[in-house]
Amino acid sequence: MAITRFSQAPLDKANELFDKLLATSNNAVKTRERLFVDLKEELEPLATLQDEHLFPMLTLHGMHDRLREAINDNVEAAALLGRAGARA
Repeated sequence: MAITRFSQAPLDKANELFDKLLATSNNAVKTRERLFVDLKEELEPLATLQDEHLFPMLTLHGMHDRLREAINDNVEAAALLGRAGARA
């Protein structure tokens, strides 16, 4: 079994990208566009892992409220990223 090592934890990297986005000026359009692309690329694998592993486990253990919350959070985050990326 292959072990993948991350140089930085995915959520740490995503938080770093959020911090960089917050630090950009309104005139830094190209920088923000690049940061949004990077952020999307960082978050998409995490969403896939949730879909493949977390959500089935929540379902298996009857944690339907938690499952709905997690799915709603993902939908909301995707919508926010989409709107923010469109404004960048």
